[in-house]
Amino acid sequence: MAGEVAAALASLKAATDIIGGLDAARDLHKFSGDLIELQNKIISANVGISTLQDQVTTLKDQKRDLEDKLRDIENWHAEAQRYQLKDFGGESFAYALKPGMENGEPRHYLCANCMPKRQKSILQRITNDGFYQCHACSNGFQLGEKERLRVGRVTGGDDGGWMAR
Repeated sequence: MAGEVAAALASLKAATDIIGGLDAARDLHKFSGDLIELQNKIISANVGISTLQDQVTTLKDQKRDLEDKLRDIENWHAEAQRYQLKDFGGESFAYALKPGMENGEPRHYLCANCMPKRQKSILQRITNDGFYQCHACSNGFQLGEKERLRVGRVTGGDDGGWMAR
């Protein structure tokens, strides 16, 4: 009888082990499902991180472009501050260097059409009677009235003009 009890206990133990194994198998199946769901979430997170990295790169590029544009604007503003619009009489205008702003450059005039477009274009004298041309926009300018040039005055209209003599 003791042998039978021991055999019964052994059978119960084996059944308990099998049941435990069934629980483990059921848990393993649930674990596998959870693991697949976790892997899908990790993949989704990686896709989101990759998208964010692309956006950060794009924003960095845009920031660098804007900084370059701002630097260009600041440089242009500093350069433009060296010049003032000058009335040469006869309704002719050009930009001239302000006194003391020459920085070793010779006297020259900039195109009144190009300057507002942030383009520094030096007017080239074409004739001795005060006709200049801008090679950037191809416009020609008669700086000053002909009578004024005839008497040799090519300075601006703020000094009384040719009639002040």
